[in-house]
Amino acid sequence: MMLYMVASGEKSGQLGTLMVRAADNQETLQQNRIALTLSIFEPALIITMALIVLFIVVSVLQPLLQLNSMIN
Repeated sequence: MMLYMVASGEKSGQLGTLMVRAADNQETLQQNRIALTLSIFEPALIITMALIVLFIVVSVLQPLLQLNSMIN
């Protein structure tokens, strides 16, 4: 798409204006890609952190429960 905009700008004599539009378009696309990546990464990170906390809680409680069952 950039090539078409450059060619069109050269033909019409408005290369600067079309380059600004192309830059704005590319910036918008990049921001959308970053937002999409973060929207995918954030829930995955939360789930990973929850699993780590669950592992720590189970690691602490399991010996306590085993001791409790040995006492009874």
